[in-house]
Amino acid sequence: PEGLMMSDPGNDLEAVLDLTDAPSSVIAKLSDPETMKQIDLEVATAIQKNPITDGTCDLHPAEISETTTATIEGNYASQGWNTVCRRDEDDTTMGDHNRVKVTYDKTLRACSLMCEEQGNSCYGFEYRAHENRCEIWTHPICHTEQTQIESTFVDFRCFKKCKA
Repeated sequence: PEGLMMSDPGNDLEAVLDLTDAPSSVIAKLSDPETMKQIDLEVATAIQKNPITDGTCDLHPAEISETTTATIEGNYASQGWNTVCRRDEDDTTMGDHNRVKVTYDKTLRACSLMCEEQGNSCYGFEYRAHENRCEIWTHPICHTEQTQIESTFVDFRCFKKCKA
């Protein structure tokens, strides 16, 4: 694993593994529900063994939200976790269908590939991991902001296309 990011949006603690250039065997093992059960068990055991943390939290089963590497295709700059794309500061729309193409069941990588396939008519994309939701922006992204949607984990990211 290249990096581990931990976040506390509200009272939840999430860990996101960014696996860069990981062999497919590692990805497959981490995608296996039995591996996830073992990780849950080991975390729960570690929390219970520590007198400071014992009884301080409830654990919920770990989930894999994307089973491919989170690398993207193309020259895009992430605007940060929990950011949403906007046309300007006054834009409060949720998926303005005149300016974006919305699809579901896409990975982050597949979303970036869709934008790449659009060529110069794609200005970037917004990805929501929780729903595997991909918004392809066909108009300039002139503003980004932190999402106002309550989420229990790191969820949204806006990616703007960089100039070549």
